[in-house]
Amino acid sequence: MRNFIFNSKDIIKKILKENDIDLMHSLMVFPSGYVGSLFSLPLVVTAHGNDLLEKGVLQNYMINRCLKKSNKIICVSSFTQSLINNKISNKAIIIPNGVVPEDFSTDKERSRKALNLRHPIILTVSRLVKRKRIDMLIEASVGVIEKFRNAVFVVVGDGEEKNNLITLTKKLKVENNFKFLGFIDDNTLKQYYSAADVFVMTPQQKKRDVEGFGIVFIEALASSTPVIGTNVGGIPDIIDGKNGFIIQNSKELSDNISYLLENKKIAEEMGRYGRKLVEDKFSWKKIADKTLQVYNGVLRTHPR
Repeated sequence: MRNFIFNSKDIIKKILKENDIDLMHSLMVFPSGYVGSLFSLPLVVTAHGNDLLEKGVLQNYMINRCLKKSNKIICVSSFTQSLINNKISNKAIIIPNGVVPEDFSTDKERSRKALNLRHPIILTVSRLVKRKRIDMLIEASVGVIEKFRNAVFVVVGDGEEKNNLITLTKKLKVENNFKFLGFIDDNTLKQYYSAADVFVMTPQQKKRDVEGFGIVFIEALASSTPVIGTNVGGIPDIIDGKNGFIIQNSKELSDNISYLLENKKIAEEMGRYGRKLVEDKFSWKKIADKTLQVYNGVLRTHPR
């Protein structure tokens, strides 16, 4: 951490000396936001969630200094905004993360053929850690497989819980319906998003680790795939009932997956709505325009 701060300061000093800089934007509150707070330029900082949570005494000092010195705080979700202290809440504005919609295919049949996957496909993309609750999906799969014996549950990602999750699939006798792919390249991942009938991620909230946004939901929606998640962190900002469902337990998860598989037209409508939502709200082009408005507003009120 000490090396990061000192090296960053030296690099920024060199940049400022060689260029005419109007404003600085730190893309996390901690630790880069602290570095930004050490300079006299107008400062915009993006808060994600985990970078606002209480840490040690020194880290908390650095977080508080960054927030106090910043001229505007961009929060990626309403949940992240709720973590901002009331004393500085007037600085906070919500601008979500996003994707380039054109990078994602909505041609599901073509993607399924390319991946040689049978239908139906339920996809999750996640670190395989306890907080992500992949075990809930495995438990829910039992009820789904009773109705859809050929259902394929594709798990993309890796982590410390992988072996435990594989063991659970064997215990529940659903191992033949699960594919654990580990990490895959971006192009192949986009094919899976497109091929899927349903995307699922059901994290829980922990004190020092939160789902500040949930970019994987946006990537799935960009592929016209309906989504299912939990009422955690920034997820409710994305799932609105028209593009997917918020669930509380494995029974609800199983029922909602089955509902989407049984009602193809409704699922397709939800997928189309989700794609349109991404184009209207979560496109990087529109997010960039909003961010530029923040820059101009800061420079009007806090000129150099």
